[in-house]
Amino acid sequence: MSIRFEFLKAGNGDCIWITIDKEINILIDGGFTTTYTNEIKPKIEKLRRSNKKLDLVVLTHYDADHIGGISKLIQEESKYKSDTVIKEIWFNAFENAIFPINDEDENLSLDSQTKHKTGAKQQKKFEEFISDIRPYIKYRRDLLSIDKIKEPIETDTMVLLSPYTNKAYKSNKNIKITLLSPNNDKLNLCQKLDYEKKKTAKGTKERDWDDNYSVLLEKIRKKDNARNPNRHLDKSRPNGTSIAFILEYKNKEKYLFLGDAHIDLVVESLEKIYTPLNPLIVEFVKLSHHGSKENINKSFLDIVKTDKFIILANGNKSHWHPDKETLVRIIEYYKNSNRKINFCFNHHIKEIFEDKEFKNHKNFELIYIGGNDCE
Repeated sequence: MSIRFEFLKAGNGDCIWITIDKEINILIDGGFTTTYTNEIKPKIEKLRRSNKKLDLVVLTHYDADHIGGISKLIQEESKYKSDTVIKEIWFNAFENAIFPINDEDENLSLDSQTKHKTGAKQQKKFEEFISDIRPYIKYRRDLLSIDKIKEPIETDTMVLLSPYTNKAYKSNKNIKITLLSPNNDKLNLCQKLDYEKKKTAKGTKERDWDDNYSVLLEKIRKKDNARNPNRHLDKSRPNGTSIAFILEYKNKEKYLFLGDAHIDLVVESLEKIYTPLNPLIVEFVKLSHHGSKENINKSFLDIVKTDKFIILANGNKSHWHPDKETLVRIIEYYKNSNRKINFCFNHHIKEIFEDKEFKNHKNFELIYIGGNDCE
């Protein structure tokens, strides 16, 4: 009996395959269309040959680097109709996902415009493709908000909880999933993008890989000591709708998957269950938004304890993920503890660690897990 995680190569996107007890299969996000072809498709074909099922697909949100491969998966599975290998899908879809960005807006980079338009377009494809198999699967698209899960929801293989469900609730299921994000407010804000003429992204992202360790540390201190420390956090509305959750296996092992979720909401949810004196202890954290500095803060590190941080990113030159500042924050936070921190990457990114000041810190290690498992 075991749980196995495979962090598939998805460029600057997310794609995670989980196998539980060699029988239950879960897919979290699908990266881009090429991720389906190169990574997901062979695994689906293996399932079909073995007469097994993909028990759950979790599409955290509709940004292109998460939905592309899932849209392609659904397109291919629509050909099988009742013989699809998919049993259940979780996805907060929007009826009219169109981001009305003015192409001539000089304050928005072309990449920013393309990213959100592409995500909305992919969702429309997803909704079109899923119509052929929807009668044969369970499709949860109106429930994935922490505000809506007041009572535990049990399925054949797992139980779904939220910070608002009864904390004394007991289940005999080996798999528990506690939803931490999104909430109704985040979902409603993103829905408004469909008809409000508002900007949805910043301009070209600045690379911080060339900044010295000490410079980044000073930036972190200024943020944490600011009157409003959350002012610097992610404000992307699509990211705010991202599904984030704790996966618990056999009432003992816990794993934290953050998608691209806003860290302030994640912390708010965790504080309903845990405290810094009684923190959430997990085997690993899949960092939010590919290791972005806008999706992590001190409050999160105070309430979640681990020695393993998963970073799904390839150093794409338009996004420059992960942020070096994120790594500095984590290293500094744990520098006086007995923990040796493992940064686990699914792509080789060496340039970010060439700073000599990194080498002066011995409390972390770089691990490459591309396409391999992390148990």
